[in-house]
Amino acid sequence: MESYVKYKAKREAKAVFKVNAAYTSQECANCGHTHSANRRSQSEFVCVSCHHADNAGKNAARVIAKRHLLMKRQKR
Repeated sequence: MESYVKYKAKREAKAVFKVNAAYTSQECANCGHTHSANRRSQSEFVCVSCHHADNAGKNAARVIAKRHLLMKRQKR
């Protein structure tokens, strides 16, 4: 799967980065609270702490992007 993603990204001139994917589907992109109850269904995400609601996939993508930015800052 990784080589396929790299291939597609290269074709579109996009960057590829690795982050720890653990609990990205349960972490709130808004407040960072992580809990299994945040993921109500395959597609529904509602944070039990701040009540941020989003599509579960979009929320996870935002969490991954935030983790990437944190990694970049830490390398400076």
